[in-house]
Amino acid sequence: MESSPKPPEMRTEDQESLKSFLEIYDFNPQILQDIFDEQARRSGKERSNIKVSVDDIKVVRGLLTGLARTKANGEISIDIEKLEKHVSVIRALIIINMKEESVEVRDLVLKAAMHYLVIQTITHELGHVHSSNVYTSYPEMRTLQSDWGYETTRLNQDTNLKSTINNALNEAVTETLGREIYHEYSKRAGDSFYADVGGSFESKLDDFLLETTGERGRSYENLVRTFDLLMEHIAKELEVPKEKVWEAFKQGYFAGLPAISTWLMEISSFLEAEFPKMIDTDEGSEEWDPEIFESKLKAWEQSQSGESMSAALFAQLFEEKKEA
Repeated sequence: MESSPKPPEMRTEDQESLKSFLEIYDFNPQILQDIFDEQARRSGKERSNIKVSVDDIKVVRGLLTGLARTKANGEISIDIEKLEKHVSVIRALIIINMKEESVEVRDLVLKAAMHYLVIQTITHELGHVHSSNVYTSYPEMRTLQSDWGYETTRLNQDTNLKSTINNALNEAVTETLGREIYHEYSKRAGDSFYADVGGSFESKLDDFLLETTGERGRSYENLVRTFDLLMEHIAKELEVPKEKVWEAFKQGYFAGLPAISTWLMEISSFLEAEFPKMIDTDEGSEEWDPEIFESKLKAWEQSQSGESMSAALFAQLFEEKKEA
């Protein structure tokens, strides 16, 4: 009989370590709260009952995957052990690759990397917490369903088996949103660590972050790039700015939109087959060329309806919003 996975370990001193780190950067949870509230209001949904608090973030050791996770109840955990390893790797990469730079420049790049890594991770997880979360029971099918952002999980009450669809799309939307909100937070908070790096250092910083977070980090980069291609495809078909499509996705993420729900039902089989696979371990992944995605999407749509289903459904959404 297989033993159950060991639960993540919690230590009081680790909680204090995270607080100390965030204090160094004058982390302001109220600014982050304001940005999320603004995003939710623009999507037609008030979420003022959800508060951003450092005290609510659990600091643990031994998460099975990734630097952080969010449970369905909104509980966020960050793995301090992995964070410490990331710091060591980034510091080593800076020493090896930036020998010619001054100590001041190397310190700035390290601060920028850690600021982005920790605060953007918190922002990503808070995106999950603020996203639309609906539970539905289907007694006749003995099934419970959870719709969390764009991810749908079904639990069979007889067999206790779970099935999940659109996890990769949901993570892509969450990561894209997290990056957008991180940069807005940094601007409002006056945290210029990332911006100050600038020029060639910004490129080095991105490389360091990707190398530090390994295959899991690269898989998220692939998700974001492919989601961007998906939005470009819809925008091109509709002849509207990509930003308009992104706003529609954000509305669906925070408040749920019937038109996007319909689109997801139509296209979920394609997305499950062709969207980049999430990396569930910290090592090992397959090569992925996101440019192939758009050609496959076009071919799939043509085989289903002879026209762009994405464009047709999103056009309907924009018409509904115009009339409202």
